[in-house]
Amino acid sequence: MLGLQRLSIRSRLTVISVGAVAVGLVLTATLLVGLVHRSLVTGVESQVNVTTANVAASLDDSFLNTHKPTEIHTAPGVVVQVTNAKGTQVWAASPSILYRPVLATGVTQGKTLVYQFTPSVTSADRNDLFTYGVVRQVRTDVGTGYLFGFAYGNNVAHSTTVLLATISLSFPLLLVISALLIWLALGLAFRPVDEIRRRVDAIAARDLSGRVPVPSGHDEISMLALTLNAMLARLEIASKSQSEFISNASHELRSPLTTLLATVERAASDPSWTRWDDTAARVVLEGRRLDALIDDLLWLARNDEQGQLRDVREVDLDDILLEEARRVRALGGISVDTSAVTPVRVMGDGAMLTRMIRNVVDNGRRHASSSLRFTSRYDGTDGVITIGDDGPGVSDLDRDRLFDRFVRADDARTRESGGTGIGLAIVKDIAQRHGGNAQFLQVPIGACVQLRVKREII
Repeated sequence: MLGLQRLSIRSRLTVISVGAVAVGLVLTATLLVGLVHRSLVTGVESQVNVTTANVAASLDDSFLNTHKPTEIHTAPGVVVQVTNAKGTQVWAASPSILYRPVLATGVTQGKTLVYQFTPSVTSADRNDLFTYGVVRQVRTDVGTGYLFGFAYGNNVAHSTTVLLATISLSFPLLLVISALLIWLALGLAFRPVDEIRRRVDAIAARDLSGRVPVPSGHDEISMLALTLNAMLARLEIASKSQSEFISNASHELRSPLTTLLATVERAASDPSWTRWDDTAARVVLEGRRLDALIDDLLWLARNDEQGQLRDVREVDLDDILLEEARRVRALGGISVDTSAVTPVRVMGDGAMLTRMIRNVVDNGRRHASSSLRFTSRYDGTDGVITIGDDGPGVSDLDRDRLFDRFVRADDARTRESGGTGIGLAIVKDIAQRHGGNAQFLQVPIGACVQLRVKREII
């Protein structure tokens, strides 16, 4: 088996198929030889019975010579011998055994008359006489005797031997022909697979726009080609998304680094005129932006790869909102209205849900003029929370695209506000993983983000 595993699939299938053909041929040959042999035996037995019956009927009108055996002509392949009752004298016989001694004697076993070969029958005689014989008691003009009939010449054995020789000679030839046909048929069957393999091998890692040929029909190979094309399409989309992500991430990382370098270089070029308080504040601000951006990028990379929730348990969204309200109040400058926060418990990943709410809260705090307002409630099978601010708001054109990665609004929500351009994309991703969504609601003043998650994750 280990040697077979080293072969190609085509070779393995050929060997297995030829083995199956060989087993089938052996079984067929065995059955054929058995049927032919039985048919020959049946024919010989019938011929012997008919011949002995005819000879027995003709003996009534025949004159037998007790001094010299009389010739009895029979059908080819059958010999008969007529002896006296004591089995000591041959009265008549077929020409081929006319001068042979007594071949058999009649013996009664119960009510059945059978024959037994005499000691004078040699091994050569036994080879000439078929094992099936017939004995009849007959009355002749010279007295009562026995009529023995045998198949002569061993035609059955000869025919069986010829058949076996023919099968033995044709068996290897049939196996060779079968192996050749199976090899060619498998080559034709695997040709589309080989073309698919060559095409996939030719598709460069940086150019995933190529597709494999789809054979006609709806068999397994065509389904394989369709699956590979679908996979290549997904890989192409993923590759483009990855390239775009790297480009955007590089751009976003370059901005705070450029600001940091420019600030430090300006201060270093003229230390005496540098306002170090402003320089330190700028360095801290850009450092925090860089830290937040790196943290968001790591989160996206880690969760894009895993793609599923890790720690699903009962989570109280109202507790997370109240904790965020305390955090915002501690930072100062912004008031938080939590009067509409009611208990809402869902099943989900607590760490992810906390990050989702915090990202929205931080986004609202950056753009709020003086206050935030939180709400939480149930809506059917969903848990719904809203986080609103009294800032400049969001335009209708930006309402949907702000949840895409590295997208900022063109007006008040600019890079100078400290956002990374990834926070709301993370919010949308977490909400969708929990069977919900995230969207901006239309409100008269400021902006309001609605977060909706399923109470039970299916």
